[in-house]
Amino acid sequence: MITCTRFFVAVGVATMITACSDDGSTDLKAGGLPAEVANKAELEAFVCGMDVVGEKVYVRDLGLNYECDGEKWFESYNQTKPGVSSSSKKNSSSSDAGNSSMDQYLDEEGYTDIEEFQMPNEIVYYGHVEDSRDGQVYKTIKFAGQVWMAENLNYDYSSSHRLDSNALPQSWCYDDDPDNCDKYGRLYTFEAAVDTDNICPQGWHLSGFGEWSAFVEAAGMPLEGTGVGGQYSSSLSTYWFKDSSGWRGKGGDNYMGFSAIPGGYRDAKGYFDEKDFTANFWTGARAISFGSTAFVITVSAKSFGADRWFTTHACSIRCLMDDTLNFVADSSTEEFFKPKAVVEFSGNDGSEYDPKSNTLKDLRDGHVYKTTTISFDSVNYQKVWMAENLDYAYLQPTASEDSSSWCYDGDADNCKKYGRLYLWSAAMDSAGVFSEANNCGYRKTCNHKKKTRGVCPSGWHLPSKREMKTFNNLATNSYLGGLIRAVDGWDNCEECTDKFGLSILPSGYRGLDRHFYSIGEETRIWLSTDDSSTNQIRNALLAESYYVGLKYDGSGREMKNEAFPIRCIKDSE
Repeated sequence: MITCTRFFVAVGVATMITACSDDGSTDLKAGGLPAEVANKAELEAFVCGMDVVGEKVYVRDLGLNYECDGEKWFESYNQTKPGVSSSSKKNSSSSDAGNSSMDQYLDEEGYTDIEEFQMPNEIVYYGHVEDSRDGQVYKTIKFAGQVWMAENLNYDYSSSHRLDSNALPQSWCYDDDPDNCDKYGRLYTFEAAVDTDNICPQGWHLSGFGEWSAFVEAAGMPLEGTGVGGQYSSSLSTYWFKDSSGWRGKGGDNYMGFSAIPGGYRDAKGYFDEKDFTANFWTGARAISFGSTAFVITVSAKSFGADRWFTTHACSIRCLMDDTLNFVADSSTEEFFKPKAVVEFSGNDGSEYDPKSNTLKDLRDGHVYKTTTISFDSVNYQKVWMAENLDYAYLQPTASEDSSSWCYDGDADNCKKYGRLYLWSAAMDSAGVFSEANNCGYRKTCNHKKKTRGVCPSGWHLPSKREMKTFNNLATNSYLGGLIRAVDGWDNCEECTDKFGLSILPSGYRGLDRHFYSIGEETRIWLSTDDSSTNQIRNALLAESYYVGLKYDGSGREMKNEAFPIRCIKDSE
């Protein structure tokens, strides 16, 4: 059998399994097959022909899926149990995320779970190559002695390149839509992928299994296990490889510049699936007769794994340069992390607090904020908080963006109501616009023990995790919940009392993919405390926040390159 390799977290899902109905009966699959049978003898009663190639049937007494290869039943490499997905027939336009079998890899909010982080040690160099056949230009990267295309191949390959009298198509746009080719590249059969003379541009070749292995090992994900089914053990997995946009839920960091995008695949019957969920890359490794080894990156961001697919399936292609001495770099990660020039402030950097009217005037822009005094007489505790989110336009550019704070959806009216959303580097004033530069940006560990003004008005500071925890413990033996949420502005919040006058609103946030989420549903407030983990790399990527939602409130860790609101506390006299 020829095999196909997939990146996956738990199981690679190539063909959906039909679940049993509620009354215990079994739905029929393509070709009249049942979704499951009692034993192997019952399975053998069904003919394994070309009309049911790739179909799976669950054998209950063995607890295993069996798959048809066109001649005989064999133990499937995909052991997802029936019931994971209730769909067995795909529509050729089935790009609806809600119907995809990949839903099992997402949490209830549709986001992947990224728990830990590793950072590649090698410098990544960025370049480009022009395909002389059609004039298309592809981004490229050089990493650990290899030069890869950083975009999926989009060459309109036809079987006319081959001495094939049938001249059948061997590459497609997803859903036969040219716009998908522009975004995701084309999907190719294995036979097209291994046409070494015609598939990649001159001087380039199809990526091999060994080259993929070397690539991910150099990125800190050594291969465990052997052959198909081997695991790339890294909790970070796809994070460095995934593009920041295009994936359902949160995208990746794309530090590697590899820009893996979820282009899905096409099966032998002409059905397209898994766009927005998986990226599938052929390698040149052939097994027996009708499959091949291919890599699939999933949104799970947990680990890489291997599975077998058929050569008649169509996957994406990444090409490698034959001779890396021909590579010319346009830039590198060294340049990426060089700080941009600081946007100087030349106005009045002061503030005016009026305890009688409970207001704070930020003299930098004249904005007036409501304030609230929170006190607990029994322990001599008193703090003055801003009762509105900060709306100061901190526009310091980062290494990759022209600003570091935004209005939700770019709408100034949202700033007026909810305040601005800030990267953690902006919250901390990492560039030192209003204080000494503290180098507390993304990928930088910030070990500070004193109060941090950050982007707050003069005489005010960001709340620390300790300050937030103290307030929480004094206010309640549980989560603050409705005690700090505004009475108006939250849907279905009967417990919203705003007891302390903080009037927290559901301002949403800006995600890793630079899109905005959850306005009207939740908010997170930056704290000045770096992630408490002892792992330096994790510290460089995560910072503490205080989450406020309808079902849960409490401290948590967030990615520093996401953007959240800010509340400031008045410095003690």
